Amino acid sequence: MIAAAQAAASWARARRATWTTVPLPRPVTPATVSPIVQPFGEVLDPEPVEIETVVFPTRPVLAPAPPPVQKTRGPANPRVVRGAIAAGVLVPIALAAAYAMRGGFSTMRGRVAAPTSSPTGSAGPKAPTAKTTGVLKVTSTPEGARVVVDGRDRGVTPLSIDDISLGAHLVAIEAKNGSVERSVMVTADSVAQLDEQIFDGWVAVFSPVELVISESGRVLRPDDHNEIMLSPGTHRLRFTNSKLAYDETKSIVIKPGERNAYNVTPPQSSVSVTASQPAEVFLDGAKIGDTPLNAVPATIGTHDLVVKRASGSQKRMAITVTVKPFAVNVDF
Repeated sequence: MIAAAQAAASWARARRATWTTVPLPRPVTPATVSPIVQPFGEVLDPEPVEIETVVFPTRPVLAPAPPPVQKTRGPANPRVVRGAIAAGVLVPIALAAAYAMRGGFSTMRGRVAAPTSSPTGSAGPKAPTAKTTGVLKVTSTPEGARVVVDGRDRGVTPLSIDDISLGAHLVAIEAKNGSVERSVMVTADSVAQLDEQIFDGWVAVFSPVELVISESGRVLRPDDHNEIMLSPGTHRLRFTNSKLAYDETKSIVIKPGERNAYNVTPPQSSVSVTASQPAEVFLDGAKIGDTPLNAVPATIGTHDLVVKRASGSQKRMAITVTVKPFAVNVDF
């Protein structure tokens, strides 16, 4: 690189030595001399005229610059090396300055440099931590109902809980006139809400046998519409009939302001019939077999039993089938 620079400098100095301020010569067309003709047709020889030739100086022809002499590279001169380094640094700076003066950098205004990765490999900003809790809002009519979440008392309505864990939860809303239970799903991106009206509800009980309905020792009596008014929530109702030896407890959910129906299905029992003579057996008008009859299924309660001989004579009786198996012997 240094040798090329030196050769270029030598060529420039040689060209500069040939520069001149004398203008270039213009081409001159030699004048044509016409012969002189006398009036009588005699042709006279013209006298010779000397034409002075003006010689203008011409630009000397330059010899081509000698090719650079290849020199064997020796140890680098420190001054030359420093000069080359300085030239390599200053030339780009000068070019950049000239470019900036022409407005070359104007198009780069307002641009934001793209973030680059750290050369040391350091980690960038940490990602936001995923939420593990959500918000649950509970309101009730009337207000002041106690809120129990997964068995833990959290306060009274209206209530907002902002530290409840994500997922499904069992929420109980307990008021003076009853309680309700609801399952709610809590998520991170929305607010779970419960709004309950805690009013009384009704239940109508239907049964093929007479029953006494009670709860916690208190007898519940149906109204004129055969309905029992109960507070909202879960109730354990006891159904009993001492004559039939029937005693059963069932859980019934009462919803606020709603009417519910519950059908009591008494358990099955059985009937066994024997007779002194062969006979047919009818229960509530339907034949159930011939004697001897053993453990025929029958519902508990009062039934009409008829035992009829082949001769046509019969015996009719009203029987009460209880939870215990019923058995009878007919003597003709």
